[in-house]
Amino acid sequence: AVVHIQVDDVNEFSPVFRESLYKASVTEGKIYDSILQVEAWDQDCSPQYSQICNYEIVTGGTPFAIDRNGNIRNTERLSYEKQQSYRIMVSAFDCGQKKAKEDVVVHIEVKPVCKPGWQGQKKPLKCKHIVSPSNTQYKLTDWYVGVMC
Repeated sequence: AVVHIQVDDVNEFSPVFRESLYKASVTEGKIYDSILQVEAWDQDCSPQYSQICNYEIVTGGTPFAIDRNGNIRNTERLSYEKQQSYRIMVSAFDCGQKKAKEDVVVHIEVKPVCKPGWQGQKKPLKCKHIVSPSNTQYKLTDWYVGVMC
């Protein structure tokens, strides 16, 4: 007689994120298809329980969405003047719907768009006379030093 024994895997392990913190920066005013990707894994043996099937942004009221592959994107144009950074919490679920024991922190920094123009230092340069190689004299007053972005 031949006896066949089938051992079924149980969903004993929860998903775990590969990183303890994810960071990214974006320029304000743009919609991104993907800002960054979070990734979790699971120690279970069977494909049903070892694969990550879903990610979820736990923090409510944020202008971000996450897809099944862990790609985070913004759902509206971000403004540096409105908010310079976001701290969102993300969770993962295996295909047996077991939730990660610990959510992961995602920090997204919003960088301002560089607006062309002189910025920065406004120290008057007081030069009364400048002599050029041809002994021509120039008079400069109220000239400001600045930085172009």
